[in-house]
Amino acid sequence: YSASVDDAPDLLGALNASTEKIFSQAMKPITKLVTSMREFNFDGSSSESGDKYETFEFRELRQVVPPHEEEECPVLVLVDSKGLRHPLPLLCPEQGKKGQQVIEALEHGFKSALDHADSTANWDELRSALRQESRVAPPRPETEDDTKNALRDAGSITLEVFEVERWMLMANEWQVPCLPTDKDLRWRWVDSTGRKHPCLDASLDRNAAASKKVPPCELESLFQKSGDWMVSLSDQTDSNGWSYGLSWRASTWEPKPGLFDHLRRRKWTSVYK
Repeated sequence: YSASVDDAPDLLGALNASTEKIFSQAMKPITKLVTSMREFNFDGSSSESGDKYETFEFRELRQVVPPHEEEECPVLVLVDSKGLRHPLPLLCPEQGKKGQQVIEALEHGFKSALDHADSTANWDELRSALRQESRVAPPRPETEDDTKNALRDAGSITLEVFEVERWMLMANEWQVPCLPTDKDLRWRWVDSTGRKHPCLDASLDRNAAASKKVPPCELESLFQKSGDWMVSLSDQTDSNGWSYGLSWRASTWEPKPGLFDHLRRRKWTSVYK
């Protein structure tokens, strides 16, 4: 682990914030925690404070002193080969005191380094305990921002409509699909399954709907439109929102048309309150 000269680190707080990243590294042998602790700075952020750090290597570990049960803020103590004691407060500022199972698992992890020929610690038990605690932990109290966001988004709904066109070789341009096999795509405005959109203006026939340049779709009168139709853009679309594929059921859609990509689609959205 890595500890500030002036302040002992909240080891479990840091481990809890970065458990998945630490243990996703192919379970490489861990003989010190300096890299992880410095990188995450105990709260998930990168450390640029310039504080002085000391590095404790497990090969220097000689004893693991468990916390006293009566302690309000339990502290695990590591004793090195020089007899120096390194306290590890087991308190996570955001989540409070850790469960006894997690504390014991951390203690066993350090002790496993004492028994290993290469002073490598085994964190399987700790990983399991942290995951178990996260599943049974009480929900995080709502903050003022949570309440504001909930009030802001309450009752809102986003209507999504897909516009679809087919490359017509003879005309050398993109047009509304017109082949018999295109089925509902010939309406131009469809849902995510490629079927005629259920919110399409019922007064329009297929040709009238296909002639529209923006989705002729509306929600029922219970909702009021709060903005204009917007084309969704992403790294999977071109600058106009189109993505290209072989057919509607294509497994991949690309931002540029390939040789056999004769279909293109783009998503429109509108927010209602």
